[in-house]
Amino acid sequence: MPGQQLPPERQLAKQLNVNRSTVQHAFNELVSRGILERRVGSGTWVNSGKWGVLSQKVDWQSYLTANRLSDPDNYMVRLRQLDGQPQVINLAHSSIGADLALPVEMTALSGNQLVAQERHVNISGADELKEQLIRHLTGYLAQSVTPDQLLITSGAQQAFYLIAQGLLQFGDAIAIEKPSYFYQLSLFQAAGIRVLGIPLGTDGSLDLDELQHLYYRHHLRFLFVNPTGQNPTGQTMPLKARRALIAKCQELKLPIVEDDPLGMNLALTGSSIKTLKSLDPDNVLYIGSLSSLIGANARIGC
Repeated sequence: MPGQQLPPERQLAKQLNVNRSTVQHAFNELVSRGILERRVGSGTWVNSGKWGVLSQKVDWQSYLTANRLSDPDNYMVRLRQLDGQPQVINLAHSSIGADLALPVEMTALSGNQLVAQERHVNISGADELKEQLIRHLTGYLAQSVTPDQLLITSGAQQAFYLIAQGLLQFGDAIAIEKPSYFYQLSLFQAAGIRVLGIPLGTDGSLDLDELQHLYYRHHLRFLFVNPTGQNPTGQTMPLKARRALIAKCQELKLPIVEDDPLGMNLALTGSSIKTLKSLDPDNVLYIGSLSSLIGANARIGC
């Protein structure tokens, strides 16, 4: 009942005669839905503050409090195992072979100077770069953007990696467009994440009935979508379809990851396209990249 404390995982597993990992997975699932809550130093409780309360916002805190790294078969180990297979190309590295890389001339900075510079850079990205991005993204995303809301990554792939590592766990399910050039597929599969496809219409809209069906059948954790210049179809989702998608995901409390590799280009041109992030700032994680603007060898994403 609401407000009741649950037995410790080990004790409950013994009572039910099941493996402790089964109880952990069940607890994580219920925490992510907001039914249970974990209190540091106090254990796991039935949430007394959420019952009967309807909200259109995703409970991001619940994604962070679940035990995301409980899988004993750490997926980083599996990634290293994949690296040792000659027939496998690991896209998680976000890099090309040394034989294809452009020559880079080193500056006159010493090693000590490079280390000193690195220590003065904000861990979430250089402040000067953030200022430039805010200047271009504020209008494009139709909202004020603060430096604390930006995380500079080594390309968009690292942003997807951080989502897989920090907000997902082994066995979770996510949805993507079908067809989709989802170049992070191997990374998510190596992490034990199930990837399900949502049919894409000829106008660039998603099949929302199928999305809802898969959500309830597999309890989707995220929807990854590339609504502008979708790869490989090149379609751009109409505004009506974007609003319908936002409304459906708010109803399901399903967070969206908006992959927008063309966004930096469009921001510079003063594009009037409404991003999903601009339509729903609270429930959408926005991922952009500078690669399409200044070349693939510049691994800068946000």
